[in-house]
Amino acid sequence: MVDEVHARQMPIYIANVNAPCQIVIAGSNEGINQVLRAAQNSGARKAERLQVSVPSHCPLLESVAEALTESLRTTALQPPNLIYVSNVNARPLRSAEGIAADLASNIAHSVRWHDATTVLEELGCRLFLELPPGHVLTELAHEAFPDVRAVAVGETSTKYVLRIVDQVGVI
Repeated sequence: MVDEVHARQMPIYIANVNAPCQIVIAGSNEGINQVLRAAQNSGARKAERLQVSVPSHCPLLESVAEALTESLRTTALQPPNLIYVSNVNARPLRSAEGIAADLASNIAHSVRWHDATTVLEELGCRLFLELPPGHVLTELAHEAFPDVRAVAVGETSTKYVLRIVDQVGVI
């Protein structure tokens, strides 16, 4: 549907693949409206506009990604102490420079959340913490990985979160 609607004067992109059945789009208002109508006409269970102020995770924010890249060039970086999985290519990154490049560029690229969390689960991650706002990704983690703990931090007490972290540990 995105490919059918996308045009230079009406750009539309896949912004997030949160789950096989949950995809977020970004782009021009008219492009979004056309894809939402096409999804509804094709029988999608749900197709709705999200309340966000910018078309994140698509080429429309390439200039922001370039500015972030430039800013990170003057930032002192340290190698990671924990596993970092890229939003852009859903692969572990082990260098500070690779992580910085991913953080800067992901504003202009699709987020492969489902793929990234699958990699984390395969690497032994047994706890996903979703920071506020919301709990959508927590629900998706529960659905995709029934044996993994997933907690929406904003919807529970700090004491509970700390207890869960202590029980599960950190990879």
